[in-house]
Amino acid sequence: MQMICNQIQNMTLLFDIMLMCLLYK
Repeated sequence: MQMICNQIQNMTLLFDIMLMCLLYK
């Protein structure tokens, strides 16, 4: 899951998913 979060952070396009990743942390 961490890898996915990192990839999303680089994209910054999927902001919603990024927030979800932070919640899952």
